[in-house]
Amino acid sequence: MNILLIGGQPDLSSSIADYLAADGHVFEMVGTLRGGYHKAGVFGYGCILVDIGLPNGSGLKMIKKLKPKHKRAGIFISARNNLSDRIDGLDPGVYGYLTKSFHLAKLNARLRTVHPWKIFGGGTLIEFGDIIVDPVE
Repeated sequence: MNILLIGGQPDLSSSIADYLAADGHVFEMVGTLRGGYHKAGVFGYGCILVDIGLPNGSGLKMIKKLKPKHKRAGIFISARNNLSDRIDGLDPGVYGYLTKSFHLAKLNARLRTVHPWKIFGGGTLIEFGDIIVDPVE
């Protein structure tokens, strides 16, 4: 899977990239909002990983801007472990939310679940014949 990692901690980003590259994932990393917007605007990614606490702005605001254009990309954010951050993170349609510090094996397992989710186009509707279910409603 082609993954864009937008993170403000170079050591953590490198550890994530090294671990997941061993599983066959292809990575591009940037450490700023501007770099993230540029990469996401030019290339298509199977998954975009965004840290909520970037040094020059909010990863959450970035997610809200990226999500409408990247509906099929699984987007994860990592941040503080409190309920309001988790709800704010999931509200824009983020596929997964991991809190620091997480095990790299857990992140890798979550990435493996992105493919089935992408089949549904990032939407929430479930359709089977004439039956349509909207879990949000």
